[in-house]
Amino acid sequence: MLKAVFENEIFKNISWQWFSVLITASSGFIQSIFIARSIGVYEFGLFALAMGVASLAMQLLDIRYLDVLVKHLSEFREGKTENICLSLIFLSFVYAAIAYIIVLLLLLLFGDAIQGILFSEEKYSTIKTLLILCLSNVFINVHLYPIFQSVFRVYSRVKALSILTACLYTARLCMVVVMLWYLGLGLVSALIALLCVNILFLFFYGAIAIRVLLSDTDTRFSYKSSLLVLKNQHLRKFIKNIYFTSLFSIPSKELDINILGIMADPAQIGVYRIAKNFYAVIWAFIDPVVLVLYADLTKKYIAKEYKEIVFLIRNVSIAGFITSVLMILLALVG
Repeated sequence: MLKAVFENEIFKNISWQWFSVLITASSGFIQSIFIARSIGVYEFGLFALAMGVASLAMQLLDIRYLDVLVKHLSEFREGKTENICLSLIFLSFVYAAIAYIIVLLLLLLFGDAIQGILFSEEKYSTIKTLLILCLSNVFINVHLYPIFQSVFRVYSRVKALSILTACLYTARLCMVVVMLWYLGLGLVSALIALLCVNILFLFFYGAIAIRVLLSDTDTRFSYKSSLLVLKNQHLRKFIKNIYFTSLFSIPSKELDINILGIMADPAQIGVYRIAKNFYAVIWAFIDPVVLVLYADLTKKYIAKEYKEIVFLIRNVSIAGFITSVLMILLALVG
């Protein structure tokens, strides 16, 4: 029985995803601590606040690419209309680019108001540079990475995705250490370096994802298929519903940082951000199960394998309950 569990594709994918989360969560937390110790709690608070503003702005236009693309790429693939997959990826990039331009223009237009409310004691030129760099990094992470990551999940390339993501976060940590500690440069230089790393890995994600798509699709791009995607009422309805879900989840993300920016000084914000990062590390270990199961459940639903869905949900629920009990017992003993 144990052999069957270890050979199960879902178990393997969750294991690889947990490996990725272990690397990404720990390196991300270490990175935040290293930045705080290198530039001081006050400047780290300014950085955290700038990231909060950028994240909130980009989340307002986030359509939950991973949810939308995993579902509809799976549907199009099962329907043997893979050329529409290429069009869906293309249109996602077009929307992401438009969203970035809109937020960037709003940032430049209302920069004085943002600076007056949240950064009243800082020079606007410095804050503007910080906000633009944070916005660009958040844009890649929130809008662009999920587009390519959805291809990895739909085409069962979880192992490759996990390794590539672990390498990305390790490279980010190394770049921050080099820029802030070895070269002794400031936060702006470190953010520029992080942006370069993000762009480099975006090409890696894109090259692999496009190669996977082209190996299973017609290589000719069709503008007609793009029009079919735009006219797909089921897709448009799903995007509308998932967008409002994303919109109402904003209070649980970066809204607290922005509210705190009005009431507290940057040093207090910096301490709060470190504490929140620690919480994020703990919560991140739940994500692998959700990310893997969502893609698998979507494929089973499209294939109308309802008994398999019930069986999977039952087993996952039992495993989750047992894990929760064990974690509580360990916490009590510890």
